[in-house]
Amino acid sequence: MARIARRLDDVSLDSPTLVEGFPGVGLVGKIVVDHLIEYLDIDH
Repeated sequence: MARIARRLDDVSLDSPTLVEGFPGVGLVGKIVVDHLIEYLDIDH
């Protein structure tokens, strides 16, 4: 079985906010979340 390991930088989680977009018709939710991540320069 293959394993995938992701190593992430340490992130301060003093007051985290979760932004989640579920793919639906036309993938609108995912497109909006991708735009917010890019526009707000969010680390994910």
